[in-house]
Amino acid sequence: IGLRGMIDSTGIVTLHWPLGKDPDITGYRVYFANAADHEFSNITPYPIQDTVFVDTLNLNTLTKEIYYQIAAVDRNFNHSERSEILKLIKPDIVPPTTPLISKYFVTDTAVVLNIIPSSSDDVAQHILYRKGEKQNDWIKIKQFLFVNELKNQVVDNQVTGPNYYQYAVQAIDSAGNKSEFSPAVGVRVYKSTEDIQIDGLTAQYNQQSKSVSLKWNKPKADVSYYVIYRKVNQNRYENFASVDADKNSFEDKEILSVGEYQYGIKAIYKNGESKISLSAPVVISKP
Repeated sequence: IGLRGMIDSTGIVTLHWPLGKDPDITGYRVYFANAADHEFSNITPYPIQDTVFVDTLNLNTLTKEIYYQIAAVDRNFNHSERSEILKLIKPDIVPPTTPLISKYFVTDTAVVLNIIPSSSDDVAQHILYRKGEKQNDWIKIKQFLFVNELKNQVVDNQVTGPNYYQYAVQAIDSAGNKSEFSPAVGVRVYKSTEDIQIDGLTAQYNQQSKSVSLKWNKPKADVSYYVIYRKVNQNRYENFASVDADKNSFEDKEILSVGEYQYGIKAIYKNGESKISLSAPVVISKP
């Protein structure tokens, strides 16, 4: 009776119990198992004559508990019934599995991430980190105390363009063990679409010159060049021409037939491009 014990941070188990009252006790046997309903194994080939036993455990395992029993042995090697089962909790030194960033997409104002959480069952929190292009250290930007929070997409709207960012996520378990950082994901955030988008695109047919004149407003950002698209009748838009950055007009002299013409324009920048802006349709009834 009275079996007690403890496990230190290095995996050393110390068991102790009071000396039995029977005068013919010659020693004790110690048994262990990894679960209370498993068969217990004898770890003392010969009965020990002390009331203290020291065991050594490997803490780098997924089992979190260990169970012990003892039995008294007399001079005729008769064994007593075993003691009540003693359950000891192992110190947790095993870090949780590493979470992952599986998908992402970027707008001019936000980065949206899909995170696969750690598969360890004792995770207490996940931490999302970000690092800018000119930053050496990771900055904690979000903390998630519940795995269910990661079922939805994670949005970081504290970004500005143009800039390059890296993201990583880490899991921390209930014992404070930290996983490795997930592989970093790099994303590039471009300038605001309000700055890079082209507006004011107009298209007008000139009967005398047999051409369509295009005009547009220059965007605020520095343009490398423009791409002109054209669609005739029900056909698809095609890449039609490129225009130098210092221009804000273009003349289409390749009007081959009557019909409906519609134009689009896109600005190309050093670190990205705008969406395509479309003109109103131009109907040409006479070539």
